[in-house]
Amino acid sequence: MKEKLLENKKKVLENLYLTVFAVFCLYFFMWTTTFWVSWPDFFVSDLRTVMIALIVVKASVSEKKSNWKELVFEIGLIAVFLAVKNRNGQEILLDTLLLILGAKEIASEKLIRVYTVTIATALFVTIGASLLGIIENLSYAQPGRMTRMAFGIGYPTDFGAHVLFLLLCYFYLRRKKIQYVELAITVLIGGLIYIFCGARTNALCIWLLAGVLFYTKIRRDDAKKRKKEYEMASWFSGLLASAGTICAAGILILSMLYTKGSSIFLKLDSILSQRLSFSQKGMEVYGFSIFGQYIPMQGNGGSTETPLNYFFLDSSYISILLQYGLIMFVMILILWGIIGLRARKEKDWVLLWILAIIAFQSIMEQHLLDISYNPFLWILFAETGKKRKQKKISGAEKNI
Repeated sequence: MKEKLLENKKKVLENLYLTVFAVFCLYFFMWTTTFWVSWPDFFVSDLRTVMIALIVVKASVSEKKSNWKELVFEIGLIAVFLAVKNRNGQEILLDTLLLILGAKEIASEKLIRVYTVTIATALFVTIGASLLGIIENLSYAQPGRMTRMAFGIGYPTDFGAHVLFLLLCYFYLRRKKIQYVELAITVLIGGLIYIFCGARTNALCIWLLAGVLFYTKIRRDDAKKRKKEYEMASWFSGLLASAGTICAAGILILSMLYTKGSSIFLKLDSILSQRLSFSQKGMEVYGFSIFGQYIPMQGNGGSTETPLNYFFLDSSYISILLQYGLIMFVMILILWGIIGLRARKEKDWVLLWILAIIAFQSIMEQHLLDISYNPFLWILFAETGKKRKQKKISGAEKNI
């Protein structure tokens, strides 16, 4: 009776957390749109207070206690996020920390499902409102090419990123149930993103997603016919798990080596839409720091006119390194690597591919540490695959 009461308390707390979590996601999503929302005073600070209270209460009723290694890691995580947040004043770091800690002992599928339903619903409403003229549909004319549209989001590439991350979430939830028709539709969606938004990176990532999942499904189906389980090559799964570090090192080294005197670098910079030149400029002007610094940036989002003082660090890796410092940069790569290695250990090949695609997309775009786009960083402490199975077995043994 006592155990049942405790279980009911946990479910109530979990549902309350997921509700606050959904509101959190919606709040940050709305800032990426052209909707003008007048939020109540102290809305987000009150939301944080409720989130902190739920995290504390959830931890107090939890039967699972952290061992000393986990405790040291969690304290270190909190210390780094708070130290960096206090240096550059970026409140989003506190919000990200709360979302990571709050996900503890919640099924990763539940988190991703709530995120997907919330953001997908909001995105469809935004698209409809922009097409009906209720909110502004920012359009960008391109000589000799189709006009790029943002469909109610601040910039066309950001709209493409929303679609990409929703597809990543969708296929994470589908995993072993993925059908070929879904992959064919995904290819079509990538084409529409390329045509109407001109979001080349996101379109490429959507096509890449469809391609790797198509290959994975073929291998799985073939293994199933032979009554075996598909096993990714060890060296390759290790490569995918390390994708974040590899991609970060790649863009960092190229940006540091970039020189205007090299025709090869100029061509590469053009292909990468000036990511190398702006990254190097950021390094020269602001330099590296331990705990980060405030960097004023002015991008194209929210307006169809290019600002005279345009400066934006699009690459997630360069942006995190310069804005949040060396310690946070290393911490994020470690967290991403831990999630990847866990997916590899649990043979969750779809998640491994998803993490690698996000790592690749983050070379060009700034959404790796963006609450309104990437929910996969929050599954660090969530219950996944084998962890959840072990929990169920443990619960069954107690009942026996």
